[in-house]
Amino acid sequence: MVLYKLGTTARLGLAVLDPTASGQGAWINANTALSELMSATPQIKDKDLATPPTIVNGEGFIIAASPTGAWAGKATKLAFAINSAWVFVTPWNGLTVYVVDEDKDYKWLTSTWSIKNPTSTVAPIFTWVTKTASFTPSSSEAAFYRIAAAGAVVITLPSAASNAGVTWRFKRTDATGNTVTLNGLLEVSGLALLAGDSIEVSSDGTDWLLV
Repeated sequence: MVLYKLGTTARLGLAVLDPTASGQGAWINANTALSELMSATPQIKDKDLATPPTIVNGEGFIIAASPTGAWAGKATKLAFAINSAWVFVTPWNGLTVYVVDEDKDYKWLTSTWSIKNPTSTVAPIFTWVTKTASFTPSSSEAAFYRIAAAGAVVITLPSAASNAGVTWRFKRTDATGNTVTLNGLLEVSGLALLAGDSIEVSSDGTDWLLV
């Protein structure tokens, strides 16, 4: 019996034989599917290149934004050098790769590559800073903020993507009628902190969330 390629696997696009085949054809298809599901974490040389480097068979890359040349239109995809040509793989939710030049694992989730287990960069615990006017928190400054409003205070959270794993606590200690507002949360737009309120927020790498 002659077997022909009739399709590809769902994730990596590996060639599959006639899915109705029995015997050797079914065995080959089963092993192809298992190899796809159980493959080791892909090794990626670099994730910041937009221009294709010289092809070295076996090397892999995450393609950066605005790619050129053979990578044009392939931003965020994986590019592997196989048989002196580029083979592209579209990432799927949960895919984890190891980026060699950063010595870090990255995970693809909701259309973004992010560090899989980010190291928290918060300041040491019990580091308190008092603020009396509007400010943007910084992980190099404090983990806990005490708000003693001398006037209207607006707390503006910075980029969640640049602060993955960071956690801050804000406690209002004054009893004045001045407004204290926290901007940048996913759940609440313009959260008001009243006298005595204490809240904690954390970044998951995409959004700021109430803890």
